Amino acid sequence: GFTFLSSGTQITSLVSTLGCDSIVILNLSVNGIDTNTVDLSICENELPYNWNGLTFLTPGTQIINLTNSLGCDSTIKIILNVTAIPFAPNTSGDMVYCMNEQPAPIEVSGGSGIYTWYTDIELLEILSIDSNYTPEVYLGNMNYYVTITENGCESPAEIVTVEFQACSLVIPSAFTPNGDNINDFWEINDIDLIYPNNTVQVFNRWGNKIYESKKGSYEQSPWNGEINGNPLPVGTYYYIIYYHDQSTGSLNGIVSILK
Repeated sequence: GFTFLSSGTQITSLVSTLGCDSIVILNLSVNGIDTNTVDLSICENELPYNWNGLTFLTPGTQIINLTNSLGCDSTIKIILNVTAIPFAPNTSGDMVYCMNEQPAPIEVSGGSGIYTWYTDIELLEILSIDSNYTPEVYLGNMNYYVTITENGCESPAEIVTVEFQACSLVIPSAFTPNGDNINDFWEINDIDLIYPNNTVQVFNRWGNKIYESKKGSYEQSPWNGEINGNPLPVGTYYYIIYYHDQSTGSLNGIVSILK
């Protein structure tokens, strides 16, 4: 017959079966309902999202009613926040170079997040984290993939293709080996890079060989207009360049020493 409106204690006096007084103390403890809120944040491309058996198709709120360890009701409110994926960044575009050119950095813009450069379309191997990237020199095509990350979400990749071509060599027709440190060597730029198996031979007007480079190493020791350490006179000399590849034959020509 006792009514409790809240937790607390009530005392009643009773008479036992033996006719004696009996005091009964009633203690009521009330356990509250557990209410918890779980905030989740994901990127848009992670939808549909599963959390402990709940599936979210869109951002929003779902409520789970459970029973806690004390046998009381327990409520969990799950709030899912979804962040939009940024657009792929803008770049300075595809580029084509000769092997003997120094490439310009690839510039990227759009958004205010972090730019990440990758070597692969799966976006697994990071090259750099910067707003520009200078491509390395490789004969042929190379693709670079760049994304932007804003608010923890990464955009799709923008693809940039850079091509390096084996353009024709520039072979000087003369040089001035006079010791002034200007044009003192017969320099054939990038010959070792474009034709890594090349050899260069130089002859005088009587057909005597006066210079021969080591295979693939002309630029390390270009002809200086000497033979055995002795300067050669002003005049016209003849060269043969052997490229030693499957598609390019040898090249003959004339080079002059001027002073």
